[in-house]
Amino acid sequence: LNVVYEAWSMLDRYKVELDGIIKLFAAHEAPDVIIDKRWQDTISVRLGGTYNLADAPLSLSAGAFYESAAVPTAYTHLDFPSFARLGLGAGVTGHTGPVDWTLAYAHVFQETRKVDEAYGKVFQQRPISECPDGCDGYDAIPANAGTFESSYNMLSLSAALKF
Repeated sequence: LNVVYEAWSMLDRYKVELDGIIKLFAAHEAPDVIIDKRWQDTISVRLGGTYNLADAPLSLSAGAFYESAAVPTAYTHLDFPSFARLGLGAGVTGHTGPVDWTLAYAHVFQETRKVDEAYGKVFQQRPISECPDGCDGYDAIPANAGTFESSYNMLSLSAALKF
């Protein structure tokens, strides 16, 4: 059993300082880009174990974890989908002399998120047609509205040499 705390709240925003010119009908100086992230600290609870078979040179492993979301719903974006997640995994290890071979598989389920335009806080970067003048009177145009669904699989094969 393991409990892990990660201080993701240190990532408040991306700030990219740009030098240069954007040419579109006329030359415009490239403005700095600031993208709010407002990440939150996370807690992860992990449980797993390994059973060594007595009659064979094999070990069987299994485990699971739960991790809270680092990304607040209003700041959901495609770049880092760190939503609340649950992972399940299993593996088998063969022992042959000084070498251990492991084949493992894990599946990670992530929550599905729905963000509507009124709630979204990730905004389009509009260096030439800035808001509100170029945005039909809105202060900014949200760029993260929609439904976010994700999960992923991991398959690994490894060898360890004991000496």
